[in-house]
Amino acid sequence: HGTLLDFIVEQPLLATSAVVRLLLYDIALGLKYMHKKNIAHRDLKLENIFLTWNANAHRVIAKIGDFGHACQIYEETMDPYTLCSPDYAAPELFGKEMHNSLHGDRWSYGVCLFSAFERRFPFIITKERDGTYQLPPIIEHLKNQIRVLQFSWMDTDDDFTDLVLKLLVYEPKDRLGIKQVVDHDFFKGKLSPLIL
Repeated sequence: HGTLLDFIVEQPLLATSAVVRLLLYDIALGLKYMHKKNIAHRDLKLENIFLTWNANAHRVIAKIGDFGHACQIYEETMDPYTLCSPDYAAPELFGKEMHNSLHGDRWSYGVCLFSAFERRFPFIITKERDGTYQLPPIIEHLKNQIRVLQFSWMDTDDDFTDLVLKLLVYEPKDRLGIKQVVDHDFFKGKLSPLIL
């Protein structure tokens, strides 16, 4: 059935709030499982969320795919590599310091959540003419954009805003944990399956 990005762009009438919530809930459950096994995806984005029919569930479900950059990592382990797509990358991935990719996955999930509902990226990351990124300006730019993050989607509710703002936090350790994401009020009673 393609990717979640394809679905949102090509089937906007089917991509209702309740359907997209359920698909993103599927992904939160997948991340919870992965992180419990200490597996960081390191390239979570709408293009790597695949939709497929599940006969047992009698609905379309979302699955995380493209594990080319995934690795096993532990909470105390720091990762020197920046592999995530820039529009989904956490601020610490633009720095030269070691970072924990499990925290980066949670940021990327926040970007996916925001982008799926708002139909745009929450932040604008620009490249230099030579195709590289100027790291200090990007990090400072992200800090400023987080402070003024705007929600324009007509169905935006307080739970959505709360969840996104708890994921798109500059300090990695201050981001909402994936278990708290799964249990968040945003997903309570507002889910609708996509049945084709």
